Order: sequence, then C-alpha cells, then structure tokens
Amino acid sequence: MKISIIIPVYNNEQYLKKCVDSLINQTKKAHEVILINDGSTDSSGMICEQYSKLYSNIIVKHKKNQGLGMARNSGMEIATGDYIGFLDSDDFLEKDFLEVLSLYVKKHDCDMIKSGLRRVEFNGDCRIQRQYQMEEKINNSNGIMGLHERLLGSLPNKHDSVEMGVTGALYRLSIVKEHSILFPSEKEYISEDLIFNLNYIRYSNSIMLIPYVGYNYLVNTNSLTMSYRENRFFLICELYKYVNKLIADFGMSKNAVIRWKKTFFINLWMCISQEKKSISGFKMSQSVINIKKMCEDEIVEDIINHYPIQQLPFRQRVFVILVKYKCSVLLYLMNTIIERE
Repeated sequence: MKISIIIPVYNNEQYLKKCVDSLINQTKKAHEVILINDGSTDSSGMICEQYSKLYSNIIVKHKKNQGLGMARNSGMEIATGDYIGFLDSDDFLEKDFLEVLSLYVKKHDCDMIKSGLRRVEFNGDCRIQRQYQMEEKINNSNGIMGLHERLLGSLPNKHDSVEMGVTGALYRLSIVKEHSILFPSEKEYISEDLIFNLNYIRYSNSIMLIPYVGYNYLVNTNSLTMSYRENRFFLICELYKYVNKLIADFGMSKNAVIRWKKTFFINLWMCISQEKKSISGFKMSQSVINIKKMCEDEIVEDIINHYPIQQLPFRQRVFVILVKYKCSVLLYLMNTIIERE
C-alpha cells in the first residue's frame, strides 16, 4: 500500500525540519512526501529543496501564496499513492504512525482511517486532545450518516463529536480523484477541513476510528486558527450558513442541526475571546462594542432562540445566556475558555 503525505509549507523554517524528519524516520516509509512551498518568504523553500536532494521520495512544488487549502489541493493533484494524508509543517508524527494506520487499512479495507491527536505546547508540555476510546468501524449508510453528524459537533449534553480536522488521518486517493473533492480556501470558509471531510465521507463505504494517538499538534499562536482576525465573526457566519445548506442537501437529521449550532457557540466564543488580542490595539470600550454587535446579529439571535440551552453543561450554558442577554462587558471579562467537546 502506497501512502502520499502532503505538507503545505509557509514561513515555517523554525519547525519544518522536525516535521519532515518525523516522516523520514517512520518505521513504514511514505511512498512520497509532497512539500508544497506556498510562497514562503523565509528559508522554508530552501529547506524543502535540501530535503528533495537528499531523499528520492520527497517532491517539492513552489507556488504563489494562496493559503492552506489551495496548497493541499496542489499536493493532491500530483499525489500518486493509494492513500493520502495531510501533515501541517509545524506538527510532527509518532514514528510508527504510518505503520499503525496502514495495518488497520489492510485489515479492514477502509476508505478512511483516523487516529487521535496530541496537543504540544511550546514549553514541551503535552496532553491528549482527542482519543477514540475503542476501535470503531463504520460501514453502513446509517453509520456513515451518523459520522457525518458527529463531525459537526456534540449534542448539548454529550461529548460524542469526531475531530473535524483532516490531520491524523488517511484517505483513499481514488475517491478524491473520482469525485473531484477539494479544499475550499480558508479565506472564504474558516473550517476548510470540515467541508473536505463532509464531502469525502458521503462517498465512503468504510471508515475506522482508532484509539491510537499518533499525530502531534503544536500550539502555534501565529497560526490562522489562533491569531486575531478582524473578519472572523463574518467568516463563522458564512461557514454556518454554508454547512446548513450541506446538512439539508445530505438529508441529515434534526440532531445534525443541533450539533452544528453548538459548534457555532464554540466558534462565537473564539471570536469574543480574541477581542482581547486585537492587533488593531482596541481599547476595552471598542472590544465591548464589537462583542455587543455579535450578540445582536440576526444569526446569533436565531440560533439561541431555537436551541435547548438548558441541556448544555454549566459553563457553556452561562456563556450562551450571557450572549442571549447581550452582556457584552461580562463576556469581555470572562476568562474561562469553552472548548469544543
């Protein structure tokens, strides 16, 4: 079984070598490692070229900067493996990652396999952020639809979501090619991974979730996920509307809608919490005004009016109630981060 790993690279000279070395040192070697230099202005492009000269299975493509999703699409265009995987250039893999996942694929002949995720801090501290408690094989239409819905988030009083990211997983390349499955630009939709997974899974017949944790995610405060974005609230609203359309098109249940609304609250919390990190140097008064505008938005009000708030865990329930009653100052002062569960 041949595996192609796609690594988008943009100005990550500090972490790139550790990332690529984690692939070179795998107990099962990748058929090809595709480095997409997405218009880096530091030495990342040069580092990519150095690796390609040393290892015959490393391919480098240089392109103008278009973002993570477009870089991954460029990698899929030239991939030739039976399966593809995605590795971000500041992350790294456990040395048996490819071996473990390929053994599961061979045993179960699955179209997609997904491992757990470990969160690594800059100081070296790490914790498991996502681990599936047991092997779970999903191979019928009801199961696939249920996985579709779990990708959208958890039910109000449960912790049953599936990680929506594409990292830590392998995908059958023939499905991607046959159905022209691509990533949208993160400049258009803030969760391009979720959209890719929703479109991929609808064409899958067998999916495995495994308890093994082999992907190490570095918490990078300079990443798009962590950094302040002035249009973040607009983007989460656009994503909410787009995924609602997919929910309707795919014929998902009412539970899917409830799950997606809960994830909207998580995204909204990130928008509000990042008002404290504004690169524009907002004073508290301006941030409070911005938070109040979010609370008054029609989409936010509609979601809250049609959501079973009383079923949420305490911290999340408090947050949603504060949004409902537009307590913008208290929301600004809140220190408790509400994580996706």
